[in-house]
Amino acid sequence: MHTPNLLFIWTDEQRPDTLSAYGNTQTRTPNIDRLASRSTVFEHCYCCSSICTPSRGSILTGLWPHQHGATQNNVPLNPDSKTLAEYMPDGTHCSYLGKWHLGDEIFAQHGWNTWMSIEDDYIRHYGKDRDRRTRSDYHHYLKHTGYPCDEDTEGGPIFSRDYTASLGEPHTKAGWLGRQAAEEIRVRGSGEAPWVMSINFLEPHMPFFGPLNHLYDPAALEVPPIFNRVPDDPLPGSYHKQTLEHAQNGYDGQDVTTDRGWRRLLANYYGLVEMVDNAVGTILRSLEDSGQADNTIIVFTSDHGEMMGSHRMLGKGVFYQQSVEVPMLIHVPGQSEHRRVVENFSHIDLLPTLLELLGQDVPANLCGSSRADVLHGGRLPTEDVFLYWDRRPGAGPDVLKGQTWRGIVTPDGWKYAVSPEEECGLLFNLTEDPWEERNQFLEPGLGSLRAELGSRLERWMREQGDSF
Repeated sequence: MHTPNLLFIWTDEQRPDTLSAYGNTQTRTPNIDRLASRSTVFEHCYCCSSICTPSRGSILTGLWPHQHGATQNNVPLNPDSKTLAEYMPDGTHCSYLGKWHLGDEIFAQHGWNTWMSIEDDYIRHYGKDRDRRTRSDYHHYLKHTGYPCDEDTEGGPIFSRDYTASLGEPHTKAGWLGRQAAEEIRVRGSGEAPWVMSINFLEPHMPFFGPLNHLYDPAALEVPPIFNRVPDDPLPGSYHKQTLEHAQNGYDGQDVTTDRGWRRLLANYYGLVEMVDNAVGTILRSLEDSGQADNTIIVFTSDHGEMMGSHRMLGKGVFYQQSVEVPMLIHVPGQSEHRRVVENFSHIDLLPTLLELLGQDVPANLCGSSRADVLHGGRLPTEDVFLYWDRRPGAGPDVLKGQTWRGIVTPDGWKYAVSPEEECGLLFNLTEDPWEERNQFLEPGLGSLRAELGSRLERWMREQGDSF
């Protein structure tokens, strides 16, 4: 058999319980469901950081944010931090399609041969040597189709996210990206060289609306017991603040001050999930029709989760399960059966795993470990998983997104997290309290447990050179 190809599909801001593989009985995701039916499904996959840029950097480099440099949104990846593409041998064609969010958004970099971009929102964050008049591939598609730009920037007119989200499904970023990826697969299949393809959707990331808003009845949706409900005290001050922010003020013109409003937003979110699934179907059919499916590793995941009304919060950047857990499906060539892994898995282990599956050496400087044997029937080691969230430069202590946190999730179900800017941290027993309704951080009888978890967290930080 030839060296396998890699088809790496990832979304933005998608929590696992949006998919039937994780117990959702409402969303219609037949294409991802079919992939799950012949994949290994990791029931508890944790992102490294619950915000876009640092999480993406860790996925692609196998390093923690303080090591790859992209510690906050719109902070570029260190030039010397290698991504997946830069570990591939000569002769492998590496294609990156979709959202990047690691600096100089629309310009090819870090070893990727083909680059198809969808985002023009990051013009103000380009390096000083970049031409701010240059536009994404998706921008040129919309202009050719006849759509007018709706937003002015320092580099000239662009299409805003709100505008593109309001278009018909074929012209949305998801619809366009699915077709471009399908064509790239067909092109790669015409040659003999192995390929690696990373396809990153913006959806179901905000803005939380799109052409499929009508598909789900808000009133009929099943919601978790913590939906539009604030947990009992004690809570960190920044968490209290976020529960009030959108519930009092709404979100981007959408009313989330009532249960009805939250449900409307959730229905829209599910519409975006279904739209992504339609695009994934286009991609997977191209892989099968081109005769390459039997020699291709397929991965589906997301960079982080989304609160979407749980604990009356919206967005990410907190350490609740809805924010830090993501879907993770991996199919290896020859696999025809569905397998489930119940032990905790971390995104920090994804790059080492993919390198081994692709027949490459795993560099010693990577922070994680290959779990490739798990995909062939082995067991995932029962180890601690670590969570990372860094302060936004210049943010004051009263700004939620300026909080600095580190956390640990243990194999026996404890989650512990602390911030130097908070008097109250987080301590949840996920086995007994899976919805995280009871924060036990200040309970006097658990002092020895907090000390033990804190010691394990500090040991990990010392090992990783984390100055937290």
